[in-house]
Amino acid sequence: MNFFIKKKFFLFIIPVLLYLLGNLQLYDTYRFYMSWSDPQYCYLLNGLNIANGTGDIGHVDHPGTPVQLFAALIIKITSFFRNSNNITSDVLQHPETYLFIISQCILLVISLLIFILGKVVFIKTTQPVSALFFQTSTLFSFVISMYLPNLMTEPFIVMCGLAMLIFYIKFIFEQKTNETPFAIIFGLIAGLSIAVKFSSFPALVIPLILLTQWKGRIFYGITSVVSFIFCTLPIFNKYVYFLDFIKGIFTHTGKYGTGKNQFIESSLFSENLYKIFSAGPTFTAVLCLSFFVLLLTLFNKLKFSEKEKPFLRLLLGIFFACIIQILVVAKHYSYHYLIPVHIYSIASLYLIFMLTKKYFSITKFSFLHSYSKTRILFTLFFVLLFLKTIFIYGYFENAYNPRRITHAFLEKYKQIPRLIVAENTGATPEPALYFGYIYSGNGKSNYAAYLSNLYKNSFLYLLYDSKIRNFTEELTIRELAQKKPAWLIYFSQHNDSIVESVLNQFYILNKNSKIITPQLLFTHSGNKEKIYLLQVDTMALRQSIKIVRSITCTMEWAKNDIFLSTDSLYTFKGAFLQSNEKAYHGKYSAKFTSELMFGLDIPLQVKSGRTYEISVLRNSANGKGALVASAKNTQHFYMHTDLPSDANKEWRTLRLNFTIPPSLNDSTLSIYLWNNGNGDVWFDDLRIIETE
Repeated sequence: MNFFIKKKFFLFIIPVLLYLLGNLQLYDTYRFYMSWSDPQYCYLLNGLNIANGTGDIGHVDHPGTPVQLFAALIIKITSFFRNSNNITSDVLQHPETYLFIISQCILLVISLLIFILGKVVFIKTTQPVSALFFQTSTLFSFVISMYLPNLMTEPFIVMCGLAMLIFYIKFIFEQKTNETPFAIIFGLIAGLSIAVKFSSFPALVIPLILLTQWKGRIFYGITSVVSFIFCTLPIFNKYVYFLDFIKGIFTHTGKYGTGKNQFIESSLFSENLYKIFSAGPTFTAVLCLSFFVLLLTLFNKLKFSEKEKPFLRLLLGIFFACIIQILVVAKHYSYHYLIPVHIYSIASLYLIFMLTKKYFSITKFSFLHSYSKTRILFTLFFVLLFLKTIFIYGYFENAYNPRRITHAFLEKYKQIPRLIVAENTGATPEPALYFGYIYSGNGKSNYAAYLSNLYKNSFLYLLYDSKIRNFTEELTIRELAQKKPAWLIYFSQHNDSIVESVLNQFYILNKNSKIITPQLLFTHSGNKEKIYLLQVDTMALRQSIKIVRSITCTMEWAKNDIFLSTDSLYTFKGAFLQSNEKAYHGKYSAKFTSELMFGLDIPLQVKSGRTYEISVLRNSANGKGALVASAKNTQHFYMHTDLPSDANKEWRTLRLNFTIPPSLNDSTLSIYLWNNGNGDVWFDDLRIIETE
C-alpha cells in the first residue's frame, strides 16, 4: 500500500474511471447524429473550415472559437494518418469517425488534467485522500459527466476550471509575496474560458478576490483581455455579430436573444431560481454550507490565521462566482449553464473542511479532527459518489440507442429515395449534417456539392419552416413527388398531427385519382418514429401539371435601360449591366460588381396554389451571387439562395422553388439578382416557370 502511494499509482484510478465512463456514454449514444448533433456537427464543420485554411467561422455566438480550433487540429492530424487526399470529402463522408476521435482526445485531456490536479494536491498536502477527493470534481455533478465526451463548449469549460483549480491550489499553499506570475496564469486561462463560452464570466471574480495586491489584479485583467482576443483572432472580423448576440441575451427575456425586449421577466426569473436550487440538491447544499461558514466569519465566530486566509478568500471567491452564475442562469434557464461553477463544488467542500476542522475537536464532531478518521469518511464519500454516478447514469435504457433499430431498417431500403421529416437529429446523418452545414459560413458553397453528391437521394422536411430541401435546392411537394416513382418518408420522433400534416400535402396531388399511394412500413412506439412508403404515378402526376407561363431572359436583348425576355413580353431592369466579357450562351451576360450589386428586377404577379421555379446561371470566383424572390414586405415572403445545385462547373445553376400560399394570392413578388460578395459576378439565362 505504501509502495502504491509512494509511486502515486492511486492518482490514475479516477482519471481512468472517468475515461471509461466517457466511453460508456459514447457507446450508449452510438452515433452523434442520432441523439446529440447540436452543436457537435456545427463545431465539426467549422473546424473543417479552419483545417481547410479558409479561416472562416460561421458560428460565433458563444463564441466557442477555441473549440473549433481544437476540432481543426484533430481533423488535420486524423486526416494525415488516414492518408486522406481530400480532407473535405473524408470528413463529410465519415463525420462520426472524426467526432469519435475528437471525443477521445477531449476525454484524454480532461483525464490528464484530473491526474495533474490530484498530483498537485498530493504534493501540497501529502494526503492521498485529499488528492482523490479533488479528483472527484467532475463526478460531483452528473451534468458535468454527461457533457464530457462531446464536441461542445462544456467540456472545454471543465478543462479551464480544472486548470484554474490546479493553480488555485498552488497559490493558496505556496502563498508567495509576488502574485504577478499567478495573476498572469489566471488571466490566460480566464481569457480562454470566456472565448470558449461567454456565459462562464462569473468565474472571473474568483482571482479578483483571491489576489491581494492591486498590481496582481491589474495584470490579471489585462492578461484576460489579451488572452480572449488571441483566442478569438479567427473571428476578429465578426466581433460585431458576437457582440450583437451578447446584447440580445442581455436585453431579451428568452434564450439566444429571443423573447420580450426587457432585461428580466420577474415571474420567469423566480421560477428559474426555484428550478436551480431544486434540480441540484448537492450543489445547493454546498452553497448553503459555504454561506454558513462565511456568515460565521463575518460575525467573528470563526478566527483564521494568516496561512488560512487564502483558503477563506478562495471560498469567498467561489461563493460569489456561484451567486453571479445563478443569477445569470435564472434569466435564461438550463441547468447545464451552471457547469462553470459546478466544477468548484468539491473544492468548496475541501475549503470548508480545512477552515473548520480545528473547531471539531471541541464539538460533538471531534472525531473529524482525526486525520485517520476523516480519511475513512472521505473514502466512503468517494465510493458513494462514484456509485451514484454509475447508478444514475442511463442515457438510454440498457445503454442501447433505440434509433439503431430504425437505422437498421432504413439501411434495407437505402436504394429508395427518402424524405426525412426531422429537426437536427434522426436515424440518418442528413439532418445533423444540414444543421452543421447551415452554420458553416462561407464553407457552405464548398460543402454543398459534396453533400448533394453523397446524399443525392435524400431530401429534408425541416419542421421549423416546413420547407423541402437538400443541400443545394428547395422543392415543392409536387416537384419532389414527380422525381421518383417511390419514396420513403421517415418521421423522426414526431406526433400524429405532424405525420398527418405532411401526408396531406401529398394527398392533395391526387386530384380525384390515386396518383399517391401511402403504406406504413415501420413504427417505433418508444421513439414515435414512423416510416411510410409512397408509391407515385409520376406519369399521371406530370400530365396533371400545366405550365401557365415561361419567361426567359438570356441577357442578349437590351433596350434603353431594360433587358427583354426572349418573347419580348417581359422586361428586366438593369441593361447597363450587360457585358461581353463572359457568356454561357450567346455573346452577353450581366456583370455585377461590389458597386453595382442589384439588377434584373422583374415584378411578378402570383396566384395562390401555383408553383414557381426560378433559375439562373452564375459565374463567380468566390461563390457569391444570389437569386432572390421577395414580397414588398419581406416578413410576408422572402427567399434567396447563393448555393448552386451543380458542382465543378464555371457556370453553376441557382434555383428557387416555391408554391404561393392563399395569403399571397394576386400579390406581386420582386424577382432579382444580387451580388452579395466583394468580387465580380456574371449571370446568364434567367428563367421563370409558373405551373398549376
